[in-house]
Amino acid sequence: MRRTLVRVGTEYPMVGTLAFGVVDRGTNVVEVRPTSICALSCIFCSVNAGPKSRARAAEYIVDPDALVNAVEEVASYKGTRVEAHIDGMGDPGNYPYLVDLVQEIREVVDVISMQTRLYMLSESKIKELEEAGLTRINLSMDALLPPLAQAVWNQLLRRELSAQEAGFHTQQHEASSHNLPRASARLE
Repeated sequence: MRRTLVRVGTEYPMVGTLAFGVVDRGTNVVEVRPTSICALSCIFCSVNAGPKSRARAAEYIVDPDALVNAVEEVASYKGTRVEAHIDGMGDPGNYPYLVDLVQEIREVVDVISMQTRLYMLSESKIKELEEAGLTRINLSMDALLPPLAQAVWNQLLRRELSAQEAGFHTQQHEASSHNLPRASARLE
């Protein structure tokens, strides 16, 4: 299905929609959603992203200045210890202004984290993000078959090591990486 690409500029409000902009859920974390674009079409995707989506009529890409202004406004209202969490209804790794966005918002928040699958980010881009001020990468990884989980894990481990070399703290969670092959083996 062919979709319209909507370029969201400063003429649109940045707070008030879940699809793009800034989402404030009343905690110290401000969700920053620069794009809804995703290159993957995961069958389990909770937001129906990707090129094979049949439900989306449009994709969004937000002007970085509009996002920076909105983050500044919300962060100043919240006060101290604010975390900007870059996520989206797609993968933020597809956002062409990601490094610039991180660089601009690092002045107004204490922590900048990002949710990604890492497929859209090269090792050099991970390094650029670290230099720009990204504090943490929250990595999503999914697989059920042991060989596939291992192959995905090997690829992501290389990128995770690059992230660690760039100075990021990484953390394994119960449902990720090395636990998946054993969990799926029990399902067979």
